[in-house]
Amino acid sequence: RLSPEAHAFGPRTEAALDNELIRVDRFTIAPGAASYPHSHAKSHLLVIVHGGTVRLAAEGSPTVTQAMEPGDFDWHTGAYTHTITNVGTTPIDAIEVVWK
Repeated sequence: RLSPEAHAFGPRTEAALDNELIRVDRFTIAPGAASYPHSHAKSHLLVIVHGGTVRLAAEGSPTVTQAMEPGDFDWHTGAYTHTITNVGTTPIDAIEVVWK
């Protein structure tokens, strides 16, 4: 059974590494697509490979729309619940590192 944070993008998520310390996922968000609402129990890092424009909706924070370019990253310390929507016209590819 998947954890609430695992494979937030369904079949478009590929686990690249999973060990006792971290899990690394590669994922693609098609234009107009969104992640499932999901939670991260611990800190995580998102690195953009192919950018675009995203809308980030997180519990307890205002919704933000922002352009993300290749190499941009987003660090979150501690627990975090959110969704990501690709509001642009091109697919977004990213790598997410989740600490266990």
